[in-house]
Amino acid sequence: MREHHRHLPDNACPECHFRLLLSGLLLIWSLLISGCAYAQDEIRFQSGEELSYNIKYKYGLIVMTGATGVHRLNTTTYNGQSAIKASMALKTTSFFDKVYRTRDTLLSYVSIPALQPLFVERMVHEEKTHFWEKGKTLKFSSTQSQVNLKRIRLNREPLDTIMTTNALGYDILSMLLVARSVDYDNMAIGTSQKTVVFFGIDQANITIRYAGKQTVDVGKYHYNTIKLNLDITDKVFTTSKNAVEIWLGDDPNRVPVRIKAKLKFGAAEAELSNAKNLKYPFLSQTKK
Repeated sequence: MREHHRHLPDNACPECHFRLLLSGLLLIWSLLISGCAYAQDEIRFQSGEELSYNIKYKYGLIVMTGATGVHRLNTTTYNGQSAIKASMALKTTSFFDKVYRTRDTLLSYVSIPALQPLFVERMVHEEKTHFWEKGKTLKFSSTQSQVNLKRIRLNREPLDTIMTTNALGYDILSMLLVARSVDYDNMAIGTSQKTVVFFGIDQANITIRYAGKQTVDVGKYHYNTIKLNLDITDKVFTTSKNAVEIWLGDDPNRVPVRIKAKLKFGAAEAELSNAKNLKYPFLSQTKK
């Protein structure tokens, strides 16, 4: 293990360094939602969809796959309402398990067709950090949203608080679904929107800008994409300007193809590795 640690920055212990990296990776998922303030176009997903990602960490010339993520969608009901159950499972690879083993799961219930958040649950299992968190939406409007957040953590006092924002308030996965339903085709390059992302008891101020369309290579495929640039102020990033870049597939599915974040130590990228049961043909993807 000490041989692996020699490549990490001198000013951060390996465990602290990787905890910071994982915070950035988790926040990457939340940043996918920032287009939610724009007008919703249509629901672009269906029950049974499954998206898989490889999450790579870059430091200098070193590139390592640090974690994998799987995002699944299924129809269900919540308190009698038709809903989508969205889940995201993040786990570190066998190499990074030796540094900071992580098995995190996020669940979200979202009303359909309105795509309003109803309930979110998060289970965190990271080395010595283990907790269970639930958030129930109490109010949801453009002027005020409230969520009752409860957290239980080993050897800590339970947390029971009300999260409030004077805007539409989403959890990570519900806002991801909204972002995919935005009508980017009729948006002018440079169009921007400010929003706030909540993750547990944390929040970040974000400005998102539509950057036009690009062709990118991911794995063995070419993708026609919609490019988004995000400014964000948070301790895990080196800079707030263009801290995160997002590429959505330019077809009716709007699948997130690549997400790149400039972290305090190096950078992280999440790249699509597999997509199953999409609602529409995957027209943005072509073989090299």
